[in-house]
Amino acid sequence: MLTGYHLIAFRHYRITLVVILTTSWYYLFAGTLPHGMVHLRQDVNELIYLNKYDSACALVLHFIDRPDIPPADLFHAQYLFADIIKSSGRPRDAIKEFTRLKNLPARMADRDKYESLIEGKIAECYFDLQDFNNANQFALRSVNLSPDSSIRDGGHAVNYIIIGYAHYLNRSYREAMGYYGQAQNEYFRYGEPCETPLVYAKIAMAYHSLGEGKLAELFIQRAISVSDSCKIESYVLLSKYAGLAIYRESRNFEKALFLLIEINDLNKKIDTRKNGLLMAELETKYQTRLMENENENLKKLTGIQEKVVRKQKLALILTVSGIIVLAILIFMLIRVSKKRRKAERSLSRLNFELEKKVAERTIHLNSAKEEILNKSKLLSRQNDHLSEFCHIISHDLRSPLINISVLIDFLEKSKDDADRKAISEKLKSATTGLTGTFNELVEALLVRLDEDIKPEKINFSELINKIISGMEGEIKKSMAVFDINLEDAPDIFFPPEYMRSIFQNLLSNALKYRSPERNPAIKIQTKKAGSTIILTVADNGLGIDLEKHGDKIFKIRKIFHEHPDAKGLGLYLTKVQVEKMGGNIRVESIPGLGSTFIVEFENRDSYSHL
Repeated sequence: MLTGYHLIAFRHYRITLVVILTTSWYYLFAGTLPHGMVHLRQDVNELIYLNKYDSACALVLHFIDRPDIPPADLFHAQYLFADIIKSSGRPRDAIKEFTRLKNLPARMADRDKYESLIEGKIAECYFDLQDFNNANQFALRSVNLSPDSSIRDGGHAVNYIIIGYAHYLNRSYREAMGYYGQAQNEYFRYGEPCETPLVYAKIAMAYHSLGEGKLAELFIQRAISVSDSCKIESYVLLSKYAGLAIYRESRNFEKALFLLIEINDLNKKIDTRKNGLLMAELETKYQTRLMENENENLKKLTGIQEKVVRKQKLALILTVSGIIVLAILIFMLIRVSKKRRKAERSLSRLNFELEKKVAERTIHLNSAKEEILNKSKLLSRQNDHLSEFCHIISHDLRSPLINISVLIDFLEKSKDDADRKAISEKLKSATTGLTGTFNELVEALLVRLDEDIKPEKINFSELINKIISGMEGEIKKSMAVFDINLEDAPDIFFPPEYMRSIFQNLLSNALKYRSPERNPAIKIQTKKAGSTIILTVADNGLGIDLEKHGDKIFKIRKIFHEHPDAKGLGLYLTKVQVEKMGGNIRVESIPGLGSTFIVEFENRDSYSHL
């Protein structure tokens, strides 16, 4: 089953794949392209590396505008144009461009190899869109069209990765491992050992799914080691995300926490470098535009001055000619005066436009600085969250640790075997409780630090049915009944893990704190309110005294009713998950009658998360 952390890992894989493929153009066709095309690819790759996709497209379009361009040059230029579109984050448009290219190889030698190349690129586009079924079909077609993959960097390695991942999604892990092995062989065959972390991360996930935890961790470490030695930060990031997914699914929260902190540090390092490039680019554009405006003004001013000089010379000649031409001279002088005033007004307007554009560039620079400042504030808030959790951990773990210390002291002093056995049982119970408390607090901290959780389209009805099915035993035991109305807002874009946790906590609380005087009746409703989706979960249970506990409802480890399974963590996690995605949660409750939880979500646009 594909989890939220798998999707995060594949999103970073998609980004790194774009970087690899766009920065390896020279080696892709250097042996077969004309000299001019090689330079074109080098120039375009430099622009793509700097995220200047519009400038890269302009270079390619200028190249295509040449008269009588040979079919081979036309194919390579249009192929490059389509890949620029893909690299800029528009895989759907790139698919259209690659599909249009299929008519060109018919007029070229080695037609099958070029068609295989195009099919492979379309497979990558569908993989970027997470349409793994189409990605698998096109990757298979690419391999079958031409076993000879020499014109493609890394051969068929990427195709094998895509095919193997399709088997992985179908839980055919052994078949997936076979294709991953072929991808690894392709990379070594074409002298690309630095690309192997892409395969090692997938092999680790497959071993994890097969229950081979040690082998999974071995391949994660191998992926990180190769990425470090090759100095490819994006591959290090990909490998660590795969490790995070494995540690979290195996509930190894301690390793997951340290790995997530390393991931966040590396992301911040990369973001800082990007911000530096952005500021440098903005300043360069500002200075260039300012100089262009100044040159234009100087040219216009020089032209005006030359006209004035010519008119003055003409006036001087007319004056010397005598009184006969005096009337004509006066007329010409008046005309020159009017043109001069007009030129001065024109110059004044030009200066005003220049000042306006300078002000606009200043606003752009200030906006960029403000964005950097906001990110600095975000880092500060994250440090505050870490400090808060350090305080909570030290407070909640101190008492169990003191208890364990006292029990150990009693155990060392006791000489009676029966007493020692009783103390050992208490010590075991205290240690188990301490481990559970630690895991709960670490899980809460992971939610706060997770900056790359990915929203997906969720059907409320399907999710609720799955959760109710998982709680079937408790529901039958309590004879609970449900009233569910989801017609007004059946779907939402939200992280699946968060939404599943929110419903699990709210519904389990409704059953856990039911009234002994009546059977539980739980009402679930969703509705739209402008740009907001409102979820209400109401029960007829014990209720909460809000006057007494209203400011503690969503605090960590706060319990308001006695229950053996009460931990005081569920509502706190629910609030953190809702607010992390821009929403809010509140409660209305009457003691003895029941509680109603109201959750407001942002109604996000699906296209903003592709």
